[in-house]
Amino acid sequence: MNSPIDHFTALPLFAAAEWFRWCTPNPRARLRLFCFPHAGCGASVYRGWRESLPAAIEVRPCQLPGRENLTRLPMPCRLPELIEAIASIIAPHLDRPFAFFGHSMGALVGFELARQLRRRHLPPPVCLMVASRRAPQLTSPMPAGDVLSEAALVAWVRKVGGTPEALLAHPKWREHYLGILRADLKLTEHYVYQPEPPLGCPVYVYGGAHDTVVTHAQLAAWREQTSGAFALQMLPGGHIFDPPMVKEQLESMAARLGPFLI
Repeated sequence: MNSPIDHFTALPLFAAAEWFRWCTPNPRARLRLFCFPHAGCGASVYRGWRESLPAAIEVRPCQLPGRENLTRLPMPCRLPELIEAIASIIAPHLDRPFAFFGHSMGALVGFELARQLRRRHLPPPVCLMVASRRAPQLTSPMPAGDVLSEAALVAWVRKVGGTPEALLAHPKWREHYLGILRADLKLTEHYVYQPEPPLGCPVYVYGGAHDTVVTHAQLAAWREQTSGAFALQMLPGGHIFDPPMVKEQLESMAARLGPFLI
């Protein structure tokens, strides 16, 4: 029997349109913003961003395997396989300036994807934006999702915040959600940071002032991952951003990306 990772690498990559289902193509865009969701979440979390950012930015949420329209494509057990697949998918879409944004697990995906593009001698992002994720060189004490009991995992989800209680209260929805979350946590649990030269692009970091998972110092440690500009902005909230936090974050992101739209 094939392992999950063998099954993943044996499957076709599917059309890019399925990985970017929540994207509205914008031929006049001067910049593409590829967005990667946090653990347990799908690309639809970014579906409203297009209306909140300048029209010159084409928002391209990247759907990760195992959720929403890509449920038939299993999440790999190791991050390098996922990064390799995403790099192959987005390579034809790097024909104009682009940036990466990732929240929590998505920050790690964006970071490693930027390094993978460099290894492939492909164009780099104009900047990397991350939120609610400790710097990759730091050990992450995330829970081992494949061994936690359901009750313990639900308790951790409630501590992190951002998951509707209605979802957790519905047995079928809870089971589906926790299955995705366990796969995502396994991916980050087995992540091994490999030292490489810092990225040449700016790195902009966002954090929640009341985050119970990631500290200010752990966010500030992203400074080591860039030889370019760096900024850390703390927002009034927790690990998962609520609508007012997202509004403030998007205003900041629009200002950061402004110079690249000229």
